[in-house]
Amino acid sequence: MRRDAIRPTWKALLIPARPGALTFAESAVRNALYPWLVSGIVAMGSDYATARGVFNTIRWGLIMVPVQALEATSLTFIGHSWGRWRREVGLRDPKPTATGRQLKKYIGTHTRLYVPS
Repeated sequence: MRRDAIRPTWKALLIPARPGALTFAESAVRNALYPWLVSGIVAMGSDYATARGVFNTIRWGLIMVPVQALEATSLTFIGHSWGRWRREVGLRDPKPTATGRQLKKYIGTHTRLYVPS
């Protein structure tokens, strides 16, 4: 089995930059607002900040831990499917497009696992 030498380049590192720009911007805004919100809660007093912090930690832990686990799992499945599809269409085409049949083949199974029917 022959393996082509694949080396990281600046051009290759910029490929995910465009689709990831909105996610990066959303994360930057969230990370900028979070300290402001925390400082506001802390400024209300130590009793309120402690009780509210405990309540929010428990509430968001109950909701967000399963949601984030589901997200991580589904992204893993979709990522592996994307890799199989990319190998199938070949690496020479810089902007391949998938047909509807290919999309159904590679992500249909995974969406059925998470979307109730």
